[in-house]
Amino acid sequence: MTRSGFLTISMWVLGGFLADLAFAYPLSCNKNQTICEIKTKRVTINDYIGVFDGDGYLIAIGRVTKIRGVSRMVKIKKRYGDIRSSHDGLLIKDREADNPKKYFKFLQPVTEQTFGVQLGLTQLGVGESISAFDLQGYGEWAFRDIFYWVGRLGFLTGSGEASKTDDELISQEVTVQAFSLLGGMAFWLGKALDLGLRTELSLGLSNVSVDLEQGGDAKDVVDGRVFPGMGFSYRFETSVMIRRDRFNHYFAGASFFRLQNSNNLGVHLGVTF
Repeated sequence: MTRSGFLTISMWVLGGFLADLAFAYPLSCNKNQTICEIKTKRVTINDYIGVFDGDGYLIAIGRVTKIRGVSRMVKIKKRYGDIRSSHDGLLIKDREADNPKKYFKFLQPVTEQTFGVQLGLTQLGVGESISAFDLQGYGEWAFRDIFYWVGRLGFLTGSGEASKTDDELISQEVTVQAFSLLGGMAFWLGKALDLGLRTELSLGLSNVSVDLEQGGDAKDVVDGRVFPGMGFSYRFETSVMIRRDRFNHYFAGASFFRLQNSNNLGVHLGVTF
């Protein structure tokens, strides 16, 4: 063999070896994304496969458990997002699979902190049912797994009719405004997925003002359901979270809001950032 021929074969072998290390395997997964299939002879049982998006973010980690001809069955051990047809599988080392936070970029930050803003429409159980606009801002911080501490600041304002029965039935316009400061905990399923569910329970205080168009005692007109001044409040809400990009979500949901002595139902739309 000539020198040039030997160099050619050596470069071909080296190039094939390097290509093998960088080879990306297309995947097909079952509906629940617990088992994925790759077609290659380059990996064997117990090899770890990392699933990555086009920007190099880790989506999932799996391990080869079965071999069927040229197909390898990969059992997904950890999943940080939805596996898509555009994602690729790469062979990763055992130490990388054991401590992925050290070696890879994640779909979501490892330390999760989220801020959200939402606008809602609430039906106040006051008077003849008063419609109110509800503006909320909140922050949440990871506590454990899928649980998050929440701090919430809200402003609500609405107007409607209320009636007072004295010697005769008197109806008048009532305006209710409330500033609320609440704290609690959220439970978020699928925060790193394209579609998730977030539920929150928070409680605290609300400062309420009640204005009567014709004057009088607010407690009499609205049956004491709200009153000027500070009072106890709590909020329970559930939202469907739709991923906008890696760190943001649009969401929509429904809420139950206890404002002083009134029970109030509402719907809302919002965004996290």
